[in-house]
Amino acid sequence: MTSLALDELQAAKFQTTPVALVPLNDPMVLNNTRQSTAKTNLYRAGVDQPRLSGAANGSPTAYCTNLATLGARRLTLDQPFTAAAPSPTAGQTLLTFLSQRLAASLTNLACRPTP
Repeated sequence: MTSLALDELQAAKFQTTPVALVPLNDPMVLNNTRQSTAKTNLYRAGVDQPRLSGAANGSPTAYCTNLATLGARRLTLDQPFTAAAPSPTAGQTLLTFLSQRLAASLTNLACRPTP
């Protein structure tokens, strides 16, 4: 098991574009149900990400689109490795676990289906 801080350090060293920055619709940065620039910037500071700006604007639409398209593509690419691998939870494969996590993330972020 790892921590958020260690995840971010590893991503800073190895992740290539696109880099997933905390979006304005992340439940951890909402003020009740409203987007909050202040909370987003504070959370980003805690995980060594840039403040909201033109280049790092936190667009929920862009984040959701990338998550849905790139996330699904990655699941498909990794399927040969994950279809038979054990899951962190009992009774399912790693592919099923990751698919459920992707679906839950899209729901938690209130992502709307793309036409």
